[in-house]
Amino acid sequence: MLTLPENLTEMVILSGQPWYHIHRIMIIGCGNTGLALARELEGLDLPPTIIEMDHRRAEMVAGLLPRSLVLHGDGSDPEFLKHRLEEGQIDAVVVLLEKAEKSVLISIFAKSLGARKVVVRCDELGYIPLAHKLGVDAALSPKRAMTDTILRYVRRGTVASTLLLGEHEAEVIQFRVPDRPARGDLVRKPLSQLDLPKGVLVSAVIRDGNALIASGSMVLQPGDELLVAFQAEALGRLEKLFS
Repeated sequence: MLTLPENLTEMVILSGQPWYHIHRIMIIGCGNTGLALARELEGLDLPPTIIEMDHRRAEMVAGLLPRSLVLHGDGSDPEFLKHRLEEGQIDAVVVLLEKAEKSVLISIFAKSLGARKVVVRCDELGYIPLAHKLGVDAALSPKRAMTDTILRYVRRGTVASTLLLGEHEAEVIQFRVPDRPARGDLVRKPLSQLDLPKGVLVSAVIRDGNALIASGSMVLQPGDELLVAFQAEALGRLEKLFS
């Protein structure tokens, strides 16, 4: 689903998903990613509770995060985790361990204990559907994020960002309309008359700092940033169009 920022709250309510505010956050596993996240949360006035199994790492992190509560313990221990979730009245849990199996298991357990939102790091894409089926709200993959970043540089045309969907059945790319596009009609004809490749949808246009939902009557302008969703087989023709 695509929406403008001002409509986000209404869209979530209409989707039927539960709506609530997150105040108390727990991070399980505080490597570099966990430390960076905790710093961001402190900056947002949401200092987290952190569980770190390595004693030295826990001491170091405690010294770097003056507002966070750092606990030395095993987040995979059911009794320990249950006690800490109940004691801290935790709303959201972020599991950032390197082992995918352990991370997914902890995230499922945290959800079963009443955590309103659970986010897990998982590089094993095969586990992600299972995690979602059992209530985990989001499963994020650093490897997938790296792939998205690399694809930005190997795509033709002026690409600002790219995002894979599913098992690369589809992709979303942010293109910039060139000042002098190879196809002159790109900035003369409405989108409905551009004969876009099958499986391509121009979803949104960012023009002069304003986001617009694309329509068939819209005429593109040089410098427009486009969010384009497409099926994998349409990539070649799409790159030519925006080169």
